[in-house]
Amino acid sequence: MRPPSDPEVIFFDIGGTLLNFNIEPSQLFSRILKDHGLAVEPGALYRTMRAVEADMPAPLGTAAQSEAAYWRAFDERILERLGVNPTREVLDEVSRRFQSELTLEPFAESLKVLEAVRARGLPLGVISNASHGILGDIKRTGLAPFFKHVVYSQAVGAAKPDPAIFREALARFGVAPPKAWHVGDNPVADVEGARGVGIHPVLVDRGGQHAGLDVPRVADLNGVVDLLGGA
Repeated sequence: MRPPSDPEVIFFDIGGTLLNFNIEPSQLFSRILKDHGLAVEPGALYRTMRAVEADMPAPLGTAAQSEAAYWRAFDERILERLGVNPTREVLDEVSRRFQSELTLEPFAESLKVLEAVRARGLPLGVISNASHGILGDIKRTGLAPFFKHVVYSQAVGAAKPDPAIFREALARFGVAPPKAWHVGDNPVADVEGARGVGIHPVLVDRGGQHAGLDVPRVADLNGVVDLLGGA
């Protein structure tokens, strides 16, 4: 299935779409809590992290004075929702180990695909639920030169699927929603969020878990180039 119109801009999500964690953050979080005698399954942590991620930017947004302050507040809310006392000791350990053990690296095809799409003369942008640290991540991993604008939740004060973050990205490029594609890996944040403002979504379904969804799906980013074949 191909989106119904040719794009004038393509937006990309970052984490899980262009960049991959060396370990799923919820698994690392679970290990850290276990080391403190707190048993919380990675699945429960994953769901809670996604829920906090969705509403985090609204109350906090750019109010965080630093990257560290943002993530400490993020971790504290996760623990509170799980009914775990967010002690200073635990929060310090989460911060330290996430910095030392968690890394983001491009998927094998990411840079090649971005180059191929850019070669078609299409402008590229980012729409991502992320803190200010995203700017360093995309620079370190070689993604930065491909993107004209990087729109992310902490700066905008809204997170996908909130329409506000998508509208901000559209405004930066001056493109009408039907002329934009958004490529991401999350059926709610990326697919429902994009459709909510009239952008055509493309779902990166690396694990083949969403075959039943009525949305253009690709097994990896190479599929995006295939979709553009007739564009």
